[in-house]
This record gives sequence, C-alpha cells and structure tokens, in this order.
Amino acid sequence: MGLADSKPDQLLRIDLTTGNEETWDREPGIVLLGIGPDGLPVLKLNSGDESTLLRVTQRGQTERLFAVPIDKLNPGGGFEGPVVSDETGTWLSVVDGGPQPRADSPARAVGIYMYSKSSGLRKVSDFPGVPVGPLN
Repeated sequence: MGLADSKPDQLLRIDLTTGNEETWDREPGIVLLGIGPDGLPVLKLNSGDESTLLRVTQRGQTERLFAVPIDKLNPGGGFEGPVVSDETGTWLSVVDGGPQPRADSPARAVGIYMYSKSSGLRKVSDFPGVPVGPLN
C-alpha cells in the first residue's frame, strides 16, 4: 500500500500489491505534507488568509486539525513539510509567516508544532525550522 500526490488537487492511494488506485481527497490547492504515525496522510490547504492542517481519515473524509494565519500576498506560506512522526507525535513547522508588522501578524505562527491525538496540535518552539528526523 502506498500514497502518491499525483497533482495539486488530488491525493491518490495506490495499493502496491494490486496496482489499484483510489482518489482519497480532491480539493483545489491541497498539498501532501507527509504521513502521520497512524499511516494516514497529513495535508495542508491554504485559502484566504489561513493555512489549514488536515488529516485524511479515510477515502473522501478529512479531519481539520488546526489553522494558522498566512499573508494573503504569499499563498504558499503556512504549514510546511515534511512532517516527521515518532512515539511522541507528529512534528511539523510553519516557516513563512509573511510580511510584518500587522495587528494579528502571521509571523506569530512561525515555529515548530507537535500534533498528537491526546493533546491536539500545540506550538513547541518559535524557531523557524523544519523537523528532519524523529526524537530518540
């Protein structure tokens, strides 16, 4: 079983044993960030002034996990891949917060985040970096 991001508007699931292909999600602008510890895809969807983190729970169904503000002038900002999963949870980042200053600045969202089923998504650092491997 494997997952492929065939084009920006759809997420395909491919069974490597049979070669069968299924469309698991289809939305304009979705981006595959990686796979969570449960083997489910983690996506971002940017629209308007926010970047939304989604988890695909099954074919045709997504669960909204969290959203952060992004600058309207940088539609590619917000959550960034890759996501990295370990026994603690799933680590991800917001790298580009957009220009400053603003009253409710997207720059406040920049940092490293950790998602787990038990605690949800929480910001653990203001460092504008990208996770590169699991914690041991």
